[in-house]
Amino acid sequence: MRTSVICILAVSALAAPLASAAQKDIEAKAVDLCRQAKAKASSQDWEKGPCVSNNGKDLPGWAVDVAHSPRQKGDDDAANQCSAVANGTIRQFVELDTDCVVLRAEPSK
Repeated sequence: MRTSVICILAVSALAAPLASAAQKDIEAKAVDLCRQAKAKASSQDWEKGPCVSNNGKDLPGWAVDVAHSPRQKGDDDAANQCSAVANGTIRQFVELDTDCVVLRAEPSK
């Protein structure tokens, strides 16, 4: 009995770092997508805070959206967000600022 309890605790302790590593990988991919999109966008379009990836092949199941830091009123407008998040198709997203710095990442719960 004691051995099984120790094994369960050891597995539980390992699960948290694995989740963190996966989260960091998602965020790194989102930053890369953001930088690629920024390089192609006009500064005027970029300042609007575009949707960079909407459940795309590079990051399936996730949206990558640009917002302002500090947030501006328009950042909360569904018209300025990735449509897959706004319409509830997906719930996982990474939000970055206009310099491609992660503001927040919301995995599904």
